[in-house]
Amino acid sequence: MPDFGRVIQKIEPSTGEFDMGITFTSRRNAIASTFSTHALRLGLLASVLLPFPAFAQSEIETVTVTAQKRVESAQKVPISITVITPSQLEAAQITSAIDLPQLTSSLVTITGPNANAFQTPFIRGVGSSSTANGIDASVATYVDGVYQSFKQGNLLDLDDIERIEILKGPQGTLFGRNATGGAISIITKQPTDTFQASTEFSYGRYNETEERGYINGQLANDLAGNLSVSARQGGDYLFNEFNNDKFGGTNSVTLNGKLLWTPISRLDVTAGFIYDNRNQSSETADVTLVPGSTPIGALLGGMGSFKNYVGDLNLTPITFESGIQGSLHVKYSFDDFDLVSISSFQHNRSRELLDYDVTSANVFSFDDHDSAQTYTQELQLVSTGTGPFQWIVGGYYINDSQSYDPLGELFVAPAPIDINSTSKVSGSAVFGQGTYDFGEGTKLTVGLRYSSEQRGLVGVETIPAIPVTLAGPINLRKTFSMPTWRLSVDHSFTDNFLGYVSYNRGFKSGAFNPTTIDPSQKPVNSEVLDAYEAGVKTQWFNNRLQLNGAGYYYDYRNIQVQRVDPNAGGASLLEAAGAAQLYGLDGDLTVIPVDGLQVHAGLGLEHARYTDYDNASGFAYIGGFGVADTVDATGTQMLYAPDATFNVGADYTFGFEDTSSLEFTGNYSFSGKYREVVGDGNFSRPYGVLNGSITWHAPDDKFFVRVWGKNLTNQQDVGALLNTLSYQKQLLEPITYGITAGVQFN
Repeated sequence: MPDFGRVIQKIEPSTGEFDMGITFTSRRNAIASTFSTHALRLGLLASVLLPFPAFAQSEIETVTVTAQKRVESAQKVPISITVITPSQLEAAQITSAIDLPQLTSSLVTITGPNANAFQTPFIRGVGSSSTANGIDASVATYVDGVYQSFKQGNLLDLDDIERIEILKGPQGTLFGRNATGGAISIITKQPTDTFQASTEFSYGRYNETEERGYINGQLANDLAGNLSVSARQGGDYLFNEFNNDKFGGTNSVTLNGKLLWTPISRLDVTAGFIYDNRNQSSETADVTLVPGSTPIGALLGGMGSFKNYVGDLNLTPITFESGIQGSLHVKYSFDDFDLVSISSFQHNRSRELLDYDVTSANVFSFDDHDSAQTYTQELQLVSTGTGPFQWIVGGYYINDSQSYDPLGELFVAPAPIDINSTSKVSGSAVFGQGTYDFGEGTKLTVGLRYSSEQRGLVGVETIPAIPVTLAGPINLRKTFSMPTWRLSVDHSFTDNFLGYVSYNRGFKSGAFNPTTIDPSQKPVNSEVLDAYEAGVKTQWFNNRLQLNGAGYYYDYRNIQVQRVDPNAGGASLLEAAGAAQLYGLDGDLTVIPVDGLQVHAGLGLEHARYTDYDNASGFAYIGGFGVADTVDATGTQMLYAPDATFNVGADYTFGFEDTSSLEFTGNYSFSGKYREVVGDGNFSRPYGVLNGSITWHAPDDKFFVRVWGKNLTNQQDVGALLNTLSYQKQLLEPITYGITAGVQFN
């Protein structure tokens, strides 16, 4: 458990600023800030120590999931799953998928220079650190069953959420392409006939504000709809000394809506749309230099900053992104099966401005214009009968196009170099899975999928200002095909004790490097992962304690690893590591020791090492510089694969006679050390993050007021990132705190 006394002492405000929109004299401001901060910390301590009489839940809530494309209890599915509820997201102040590791073990998201511009998760050490267009993630992200291919568009505000399912291990049979490491499935609320509406407002440190609204209800006979709106502004905690810019915050608007039409009892038609528009500038790994290092820009007359959250950049980094997604879900129920169709269209655009040399010299910068269009179609036949055999068969199609138009690079050149390229994917798959119940609690599941996709790359490299063509044009094509499968046996020893063993194969197709305009370029090969897992799911003491755990062994081949190009200052490309072996344990615990108090915890332990990677590209730190290096990485720890991760949290509710209540929540997450790039100097050291909140709910929950804090231990410097241009600190967002108020209308 964290040392709360030490935490309180460490977070003592050092200035007279109190960023809550109230003007005091400097002395009063400091007192107010100290009181607010200490009250929050003491409240969190009280939530653990004080023996309040409490009401609320006396047993763990039963959670249903769709991990096998049908509605089932999470405790009956022989897959390692973490389910995150809306109340957990709200209490921990989780507003983006990037922060999900705070609520589950064995999940890591990138904390590097592109951390807040791209969603690139790793589960159990399996993922992709490449942020290039057309280089797919190895952990698939879905929103309401629709695959999200554009990494820049996966940073949707987590609003209007029904639940989030984090599926650990390959999901290649039912989720298909790019679910090598697992899948993150976000399910939003479905419209109902009952009128509901809510609104809330938040104000936090650094003048960050957030507004949310939600409405749901019947629109006409057989027609219901809902709409959620969220907007965020401010939050600039970084400073650029070069031009006196404040940056680091987010300005965004997200709309998510659905219409549900049920003209007859057998037919459900759901039309959904998502609109997202944001600009943000929290590129914390390209701001502050590691003390003692010598950036190349300093040798060319530039200046750099060694102070946390302060940069000296000739270009203030910022990312602009906008996207729209439309989907149509149609389900027709026959007597013994459902026919399901899921159609979707996505269009995204983004622009990223990045000062890659991290100095005031104009040495290396990116002006990155991206666009993407994706069409998907899935058909399913899902059994609904009560017999011993349950099955699903289906087909899937995707057409995905992601472009640099252009990627503008300036690297000590007379004019920017433009790369115009488009990565294209046309893929299809057929799949089926069946589960047979032999009786006496034993079930056998067999699944098979066959995927084929053609990948292409067209492009040209130019200096438009001259003008001159440096490379291309090119037009490359290759088809990748592979079967994936699932085999599992599970047995219910009792109604509350399930054990299972499984063997799964995951697959991610090969790819071309979209920033390499070379007609002789060969694509990297397809990733293949064979996973062996054994696990248990248990409930005890009248469902007041729930303990799930799994052990696994992975044989991972042709691993697509981000490498660095020293001729371009460290721009990322792809290369293949031959093989790796991973094995580990992860588990989740939920317990209600007394009515009203719920404690949850997760633990992940892993040994992940390359077994064949003898020509790895990386950097060495020599004399204050990053020097390109080729090393034998065989036997070294895999990238983004910490040996240990864990999270622990508590929710305590104290009820009053008038049905109002106080809710105390705290959550702590920890990640062990891991590397981000092969070679010396690149690492994320062990670090932890503590969040918490205190919420007062009015009688009948008509409105609420919440005081909250994030990164309460003020964890800052968590690692270093090295390239041939600079050696940068990796910084987490500093301590933030604020207040949220909301009203519900029913």
